Amino acid sequence: MELCCFNSYMESDVGALCHNYKVIQEFVGAGKTVVPILKANAYGFGDVEAAKALVPLGADLIAVAMVNEAVKLRKNGIGVDILVLGGVPESNLPYAVEHDINTIIFNEQNAAAVNAEAARQGKTAKVQIKIDTGMHRVGIAPGGGLDRFLKFVKTLKNIEVIGTFTHFATAKKIGNDFTLQQYADFRVAVEQIKAAGFTPKYIHCQNSNATYWLKDDICTHVRPGAMLYGYYRLADGSKPFPFRETMTVRSVITAINNVPVGESVGYARYFMAEKPSRIATVGMGYADGMVRQHALSGGPVYVNDTLTKYVGICMDQMFVDVTDVDCKVGDEITVFGYTKSGKLLSAFDVADFTNQPYQQFVVTGTERVGKVYKY
Repeated sequence: MELCCFNSYMESDVGALCHNYKVIQEFVGAGKTVVPILKANAYGFGDVEAAKALVPLGADLIAVAMVNEAVKLRKNGIGVDILVLGGVPESNLPYAVEHDINTIIFNEQNAAAVNAEAARQGKTAKVQIKIDTGMHRVGIAPGGGLDRFLKFVKTLKNIEVIGTFTHFATAKKIGNDFTLQQYADFRVAVEQIKAAGFTPKYIHCQNSNATYWLKDDICTHVRPGAMLYGYYRLADGSKPFPFRETMTVRSVITAINNVPVGESVGYARYFMAEKPSRIATVGMGYADGMVRQHALSGGPVYVNDTLTKYVGICMDQMFVDVTDVDCKVGDEITVFGYTKSGKLLSAFDVADFTNQPYQQFVVTGTERVGKVYKY
Protein backbone atom coordinates (compact mmCIF):
# COMPACT_ATOMS: atom_id res chain seq x y z
CA MET A 1 0.00 0.00 0.00
CA GLU A 2 1.22 3.49 -0.85
CA LEU A 3 1.54 5.57 2.30
CA CYS A 4 1.59 8.97 0.60
CA CYS A 5 -2.00 9.67 1.64
CA PHE A 6 -1.91 8.34 5.22
CA ASN A 7 -0.97 10.13 8.44
CA SER A 8 -0.38 6.86 10.32
CA TYR A 9 0.27 3.24 9.48
CA MET A 10 0.54 -0.24 10.93
CA GLU A 11 3.56 -2.33 9.98
CA SER A 12 2.95 -6.10 10.20
CA ASP A 13 6.12 -8.18 10.40
CA VAL A 14 5.59 -11.36 8.38
CA GLY A 15 9.01 -12.70 9.33
CA ALA A 16 8.20 -12.34 13.02
CA LEU A 17 4.86 -14.10 12.51
CA CYS A 18 6.56 -17.05 10.84
CA HIS A 19 9.19 -17.13 13.57
CA ASN A 20 6.51 -17.30 16.26
CA TYR A 21 4.65 -20.08 14.43
CA LYS A 22 7.83 -22.15 14.23
CA VAL A 23 8.55 -21.60 17.93
CA ILE A 24 5.09 -22.88 18.86
CA GLN A 25 5.32 -25.83 16.47
CA GLU A 26 8.69 -26.84 17.89
CA PHE A 27 7.33 -26.56 21.45
CA VAL A 28 4.31 -28.80 20.86
CA GLY A 29 6.30 -31.31 18.81
CA ALA A 30 5.67 -33.31 15.69
CA GLY A 31 2.56 -34.97 17.11
CA LYS A 32 0.48 -31.81 16.88
CA THR A 33 -0.12 -29.08 14.32
CA VAL A 34 -0.65 -25.39 14.99
CA VAL A 35 -4.03 -23.92 13.99
CA PRO A 36 -3.54 -20.18 13.36
CA ILE A 37 -6.35 -18.04 14.76
CA LEU A 38 -6.99 -15.41 12.09
CA LYS A 39 -10.20 -13.85 13.41
CA ALA A 40 -10.61 -10.07 13.55
CA ASN A 41 -8.33 -9.64 10.53
CA ALA A 42 -5.73 -11.83 12.26
CA TYR A 43 -5.84 -9.69 15.41
CA GLY A 44 -5.18 -6.68 13.20
CA PHE A 45 -2.15 -8.20 11.49
CA GLY A 46 -3.86 -8.84 8.17
CA ASP A 47 -5.59 -12.18 7.65
CA VAL A 48 -4.78 -12.84 3.99
CA GLU A 49 -1.07 -12.11 4.36
CA ALA A 50 -0.96 -14.18 7.56
CA ALA A 51 -2.64 -17.16 5.90
CA LYS A 52 -0.39 -16.98 2.85
CA ALA A 53 2.66 -17.00 5.11
CA LEU A 54 1.55 -19.78 7.48
CA VAL A 55 -0.06 -22.37 5.20
CA PRO A 56 3.32 -23.19 3.58
CA LEU A 57 4.72 -23.79 7.08
CA GLY A 58 2.27 -26.64 7.64
CA ALA A 59 -1.00 -25.10 8.83
CA ASP A 60 -3.71 -27.44 7.52
CA LEU A 61 -6.57 -25.78 9.42
CA ILE A 62 -7.23 -22.08 9.96
CA ALA A 63 -9.77 -20.72 12.44
CA VAL A 64 -11.82 -17.53 12.17
CA ALA A 65 -14.86 -16.18 13.99
CA MET A 66 -17.33 -15.43 11.18
CA VAL A 67 -18.27 -16.72 7.76
CA ASN A 68 -17.37 -13.43 6.04
CA GLU A 69 -13.80 -13.80 7.32
CA ALA A 70 -13.59 -17.32 5.92
CA VAL A 71 -15.05 -16.33 2.53
CA LYS A 72 -12.49 -13.55 2.26
CA LEU A 73 -9.68 -16.07 2.71
CA ARG A 74 -11.19 -18.40 0.14
CA LYS A 75 -11.51 -15.58 -2.39
CA ASN A 76 -7.83 -14.84 -1.85
CA GLY A 77 -6.73 -18.36 -2.70
CA ILE A 78 -6.52 -20.04 0.71
CA GLY A 79 -7.43 -23.68 0.07
CA VAL A 80 -6.88 -25.43 3.42
CA ASP A 81 -9.74 -26.19 5.81
CA ILE A 82 -11.15 -23.07 7.47
CA LEU A 83 -13.21 -23.34 10.64
CA VAL A 84 -15.71 -20.74 11.86
CA LEU A 85 -15.41 -20.99 15.64
CA GLY A 86 -18.71 -19.33 16.56
CA GLY A 87 -22.34 -19.97 15.87
CA VAL A 88 -23.35 -19.33 12.27
CA PRO A 89 -26.67 -17.62 11.44
CA GLU A 90 -28.71 -19.70 9.00
CA SER A 91 -28.58 -16.83 6.51
CA ASN A 92 -24.81 -17.41 6.28
CA LEU A 93 -25.01 -21.13 5.56
CA PRO A 94 -25.33 -20.87 1.76
CA TYR A 95 -21.97 -19.07 1.64
CA ALA A 96 -20.31 -21.42 4.11
CA VAL A 97 -21.36 -24.47 2.15
CA GLU A 98 -20.54 -22.92 -1.22
CA HIS A 99 -17.01 -22.10 -0.12
CA ASP A 100 -16.38 -25.40 1.71
CA ILE A 101 -16.04 -23.78 5.11
CA ASN A 102 -16.19 -25.82 8.33
CA THR A 103 -19.08 -24.72 10.54
CA ILE A 104 -19.89 -25.96 14.02
CA ILE A 105 -22.83 -28.14 14.97
CA PHE A 106 -24.12 -28.54 18.51
CA ASN A 107 -27.89 -29.15 18.36
CA GLU A 108 -30.37 -30.84 16.04
CA GLN A 109 -31.67 -27.57 14.63
CA ASN A 110 -28.35 -26.20 13.43
CA ALA A 111 -27.09 -29.62 12.26
CA ALA A 112 -30.26 -30.12 10.22
CA ALA A 113 -29.95 -26.62 8.75
CA VAL A 114 -26.38 -27.28 7.57
CA ASN A 115 -27.42 -30.63 6.15
CA ALA A 116 -30.38 -29.12 4.30
CA GLU A 117 -28.27 -26.39 2.73
CA ALA A 118 -25.62 -28.88 1.66
CA ALA A 119 -28.31 -31.08 0.11
CA ARG A 120 -29.73 -28.07 -1.74
CA GLN A 121 -26.31 -27.41 -3.24
CA GLY A 122 -25.62 -31.09 -3.92
CA LYS A 123 -22.61 -31.08 -1.63
CA THR A 124 -21.34 -32.63 1.60
CA ALA A 125 -20.60 -29.99 4.23
CA LYS A 126 -17.67 -30.44 6.59
CA VAL A 127 -18.56 -29.73 10.21
CA GLN A 128 -16.96 -29.80 13.64
CA ILE A 129 -18.84 -30.64 16.82
CA LYS A 130 -18.49 -27.90 19.43
CA ILE A 131 -18.40 -29.29 22.98
CA ASP A 132 -19.52 -27.07 25.85
CA THR A 133 -17.41 -27.85 28.90
CA GLY A 134 -18.34 -24.81 30.94
CA MET A 135 -18.15 -21.62 28.86
CA HIS A 136 -21.90 -21.75 28.09
CA ARG A 137 -21.63 -19.81 24.86
CA VAL A 138 -22.31 -22.37 22.15
CA GLY A 139 -21.85 -26.11 22.25
CA ILE A 140 -23.27 -29.36 23.55
CA ALA A 141 -22.24 -30.90 26.86
CA PRO A 142 -20.90 -34.43 27.14
CA GLY A 143 -23.32 -37.06 28.41
CA GLY A 144 -26.67 -38.42 27.34
CA GLY A 145 -27.61 -35.38 25.30
CA LEU A 146 -24.45 -35.75 23.24
CA ASP A 147 -25.18 -39.45 22.63
CA ARG A 148 -28.65 -38.61 21.35
CA PHE A 149 -27.28 -35.82 19.20
CA LEU A 150 -24.66 -38.10 17.65
CA LYS A 151 -27.34 -40.62 16.73
CA PHE A 152 -29.24 -37.83 15.00
CA VAL A 153 -26.14 -36.66 13.15
CA LYS A 154 -25.62 -40.21 11.84
CA THR A 155 -28.94 -39.89 10.00
CA LEU A 156 -27.83 -36.80 8.09
CA LYS A 157 -26.47 -37.64 4.64
CA ASN A 158 -24.98 -34.34 3.57
CA ILE A 159 -22.61 -33.52 6.42
CA GLU A 160 -19.23 -34.98 7.36
CA VAL A 161 -17.93 -34.63 10.91
CA ILE A 162 -14.22 -33.90 10.57
CA GLY A 163 -13.46 -32.34 13.96
CA THR A 164 -14.43 -31.53 17.50
CA PHE A 165 -13.25 -28.92 19.96
CA THR A 166 -13.95 -27.00 23.15
CA HIS A 167 -12.80 -23.72 24.63
CA PHE A 168 -11.29 -22.99 28.04
CA ALA A 169 -12.48 -20.18 30.28
CA THR A 170 -9.63 -19.86 32.79
CA ALA A 171 -6.53 -21.35 31.17
CA LYS A 172 -4.52 -18.23 31.95
CA LYS A 173 -4.23 -19.57 35.52
CA ILE A 174 -1.67 -22.35 35.27
CA GLY A 175 -2.92 -25.65 36.64
CA ASN A 176 -6.30 -24.33 37.77
CA ASP A 177 -8.97 -26.86 38.64
CA PHE A 178 -11.65 -25.47 36.33
CA THR A 179 -9.52 -25.88 33.21
CA LEU A 180 -8.49 -29.37 34.28
CA GLN A 181 -12.16 -30.27 34.76
CA GLN A 182 -13.02 -28.80 31.36
CA TYR A 183 -10.29 -30.92 29.81
CA ALA A 184 -11.54 -34.05 31.58
CA ASP A 185 -15.05 -33.37 30.30
CA PHE A 186 -13.74 -32.86 26.78
CA ARG A 187 -11.96 -36.22 26.95
CA VAL A 188 -15.31 -37.84 27.79
CA ALA A 189 -16.94 -36.13 24.81
CA VAL A 190 -14.18 -37.22 22.43
CA GLU A 191 -14.60 -40.82 23.56
CA GLN A 192 -18.35 -40.56 22.99
CA ILE A 193 -17.80 -39.20 19.48
CA LYS A 194 -15.38 -41.99 18.60
CA ALA A 195 -17.64 -44.63 20.14
CA ALA A 196 -20.47 -43.39 17.90
CA GLY A 197 -18.36 -44.23 14.86
CA PHE A 198 -16.88 -40.84 13.99
CA THR A 199 -13.14 -40.39 13.37
CA PRO A 200 -12.42 -36.67 13.69
CA LYS A 201 -9.34 -35.46 11.87
CA TYR A 202 -9.17 -32.35 14.03
CA ILE A 203 -9.34 -32.54 17.84
CA HIS A 204 -8.36 -29.34 19.61
CA CYS A 205 -8.87 -27.49 22.88
CA GLN A 206 -5.64 -25.67 23.74
CA ASN A 207 -5.61 -21.91 23.34
CA SER A 208 -2.38 -19.96 23.87
CA ASN A 209 -2.29 -20.40 27.63
CA ALA A 210 -3.27 -24.08 27.61
CA THR A 211 -0.73 -24.72 24.86
CA TYR A 212 1.94 -23.67 27.34
CA TRP A 213 0.98 -25.75 30.37
CA LEU A 214 -1.80 -28.28 29.80
CA LYS A 215 -0.57 -31.85 29.44
CA ASP A 216 -2.68 -33.36 26.67
CA ASP A 217 -2.76 -36.77 25.01
CA ILE A 218 -5.91 -36.67 22.88
CA CYS A 219 -5.63 -33.57 20.70
CA THR A 220 -4.26 -33.43 17.17
CA HIS A 221 -3.87 -29.64 17.05
CA VAL A 222 -3.27 -26.60 19.26
CA ARG A 223 -5.09 -23.33 18.69
CA PRO A 224 -2.97 -20.32 19.71
CA GLY A 225 -4.09 -16.77 19.11
CA ALA A 226 -2.06 -14.26 21.14
CA MET A 227 1.06 -16.44 21.04
CA LEU A 228 1.13 -16.36 17.27
CA TYR A 229 1.39 -12.58 17.19
CA GLY A 230 4.04 -12.45 19.92
CA TYR A 231 1.75 -11.28 22.72
CA TYR A 232 2.21 -13.88 25.43
CA ARG A 233 3.43 -13.60 28.99
CA LEU A 234 2.84 -15.32 32.30
CA ALA A 235 1.02 -13.80 35.26
CA ASP A 236 4.32 -12.60 36.74
CA GLY A 237 5.12 -10.74 33.52
CA SER A 238 7.79 -13.17 32.36
CA LYS A 239 7.89 -14.35 28.75
CA PRO A 240 8.76 -18.05 28.44
CA PHE A 241 9.13 -18.04 24.65
CA PRO A 242 11.41 -16.04 22.32
CA PHE A 243 8.44 -14.54 20.50
CA ARG A 244 8.67 -11.32 18.54
CA GLU A 245 5.80 -8.84 18.57
CA THR A 246 4.43 -8.65 15.07
CA MET A 247 2.71 -5.26 14.86
CA THR A 248 3.93 -1.68 15.06
CA VAL A 249 1.84 1.48 14.73
CA ARG A 250 3.49 4.77 13.82
CA SER A 251 2.35 8.28 13.02
CA VAL A 252 4.01 11.60 12.23
CA ILE A 253 4.51 14.99 13.85
CA THR A 254 2.61 17.68 11.95
CA ALA A 255 3.39 20.70 14.15
CA ILE A 256 5.43 21.70 17.22
CA ASN A 257 4.32 24.53 19.48
CA ASN A 258 5.97 26.32 22.38
CA VAL A 259 3.34 26.59 25.11
CA PRO A 260 3.96 29.15 27.91
CA VAL A 261 3.04 28.53 31.54
CA GLY A 262 -0.72 28.79 32.02
CA GLU A 263 -1.56 28.24 28.36
CA SER A 264 -3.45 25.17 27.15
CA VAL A 265 -3.62 22.68 24.28
CA GLY A 266 -6.71 21.23 22.63
CA TYR A 267 -10.40 21.04 23.53
CA ALA A 268 -11.59 21.85 27.05
CA ARG A 269 -8.08 23.08 27.86
CA TYR A 270 -7.36 19.55 29.07
CA PHE A 271 -3.59 20.12 29.16
CA MET A 272 -2.42 23.22 31.03
CA ALA A 273 1.29 23.99 30.91
CA GLU A 274 2.77 24.16 34.41
CA LYS A 275 6.19 24.98 32.96
CA PRO A 276 7.36 26.23 29.57
CA SER A 277 6.58 23.29 27.32
CA ARG A 278 7.18 22.13 23.79
CA ILE A 279 4.20 20.17 22.49
CA ALA A 280 4.08 18.15 19.27
CA THR A 281 0.84 17.70 17.36
CA VAL A 282 0.53 14.23 15.79
CA GLY A 283 -1.72 13.40 12.84
CA MET A 284 -3.64 10.57 14.51
CA GLY A 285 -6.58 10.49 16.93
CA TYR A 286 -9.26 8.27 18.35
CA ALA A 287 -10.96 8.02 14.95
CA ASP A 288 -7.85 6.12 13.87
CA GLY A 289 -8.30 3.50 16.59
CA MET A 290 -6.21 5.17 19.26
CA VAL A 291 -7.55 4.41 22.74
CA ARG A 292 -8.61 7.84 24.00
CA GLN A 293 -7.99 7.19 27.69
CA HIS A 294 -4.43 6.12 26.98
CA ALA A 295 -3.56 9.54 25.57
CA LEU A 296 -5.57 11.52 28.13
CA SER A 297 -3.78 9.70 30.96
CA GLY A 298 -0.28 10.57 29.79
CA GLY A 299 0.54 7.17 28.34
CA PRO A 300 4.00 6.32 27.00
CA VAL A 301 4.99 7.00 23.39
CA TYR A 302 8.26 7.03 21.47
CA VAL A 303 9.30 10.10 19.51
CA ASN A 304 12.13 8.84 17.35
CA ASP A 305 14.05 6.85 20.00
CA THR A 306 13.09 8.92 23.05
CA LEU A 307 10.33 7.74 25.36
CA THR A 308 7.95 10.51 26.39
CA LYS A 309 4.20 10.89 27.05
CA TYR A 310 0.94 12.08 25.55
CA VAL A 311 -0.77 15.17 26.94
CA GLY A 312 -4.05 15.02 25.03
CA ILE A 313 -6.09 13.74 22.12
CA CYS A 314 -9.04 14.57 19.89
CA MET A 315 -10.72 12.78 16.98
CA ASP A 316 -7.97 13.41 14.45
CA GLN A 317 -4.90 14.55 16.39
CA MET A 318 -2.85 13.78 19.50
CA PHE A 319 -0.51 15.91 21.56
CA VAL A 320 2.87 14.75 22.85
CA ASP A 321 5.27 16.37 25.29
CA VAL A 322 8.56 16.88 23.43
CA THR A 323 10.00 19.50 25.77
CA ASP A 324 13.22 17.53 26.20
CA VAL A 325 13.12 15.60 22.95
CA ASP A 326 15.26 16.23 19.88
CA CYS A 327 12.67 16.19 17.10
CA LYS A 328 11.17 18.18 14.25
CA VAL A 329 8.03 18.31 12.13
CA GLY A 330 7.90 15.18 9.96
CA ASP A 331 9.55 12.89 12.52
CA GLU A 332 7.76 9.66 13.40
CA ILE A 333 6.23 8.60 16.68
CA THR A 334 5.76 4.96 17.67
CA VAL A 335 2.39 4.29 19.30
CA PHE A 336 3.42 0.71 20.09
CA GLY A 337 5.85 -1.78 18.63
CA TYR A 338 9.39 -1.15 17.46
CA THR A 339 11.07 2.14 16.66
CA LYS A 340 13.09 2.28 13.47
CA SER A 341 16.25 1.50 15.48
CA GLY A 342 14.63 -1.46 17.25
CA LYS A 343 13.54 -0.11 20.63
CA LEU A 344 10.31 -1.79 21.77
CA LEU A 345 7.25 -0.17 23.29
CA SER A 346 5.31 -3.36 23.87
CA ALA A 347 1.57 -3.50 23.29
CA PHE A 348 1.53 -4.85 26.85
CA ASP A 349 3.16 -1.63 28.08
CA VAL A 350 0.47 0.59 26.63
CA ALA A 351 -2.29 -1.81 27.67
CA ASP A 352 -1.06 -2.01 31.25
CA PHE A 353 -1.00 1.76 31.49
CA THR A 354 -4.78 1.96 31.07
CA ASN A 355 -5.63 -1.47 32.52
CA GLN A 356 -7.00 -2.60 29.16
CA PRO A 357 -6.36 -5.87 27.29
CA TYR A 358 -3.64 -5.53 24.67
CA GLN A 359 -6.16 -6.48 21.97
CA GLN A 360 -7.82 -3.11 22.55
CA PHE A 361 -4.79 -1.56 20.89
CA VAL A 362 -3.83 -3.99 18.13
CA VAL A 363 -7.25 -4.73 16.60
CA THR A 364 -8.92 -1.31 16.62
CA GLY A 365 -7.19 0.44 13.73
CA THR A 366 -9.48 1.96 11.10
CA GLU A 367 -9.32 2.43 7.33
CA ARG A 368 -7.58 5.74 8.00
CA VAL A 369 -4.50 3.82 9.17
CA GLY A 370 -2.32 2.63 6.31
CA LYS A 371 -1.04 -0.95 6.13
CA VAL A 372 2.44 -2.18 5.23
CA TYR A 373 4.07 -5.58 5.53
CA LYS A 374 7.66 -6.24 6.53
CA TYR A 375 9.23 -9.41 5.11
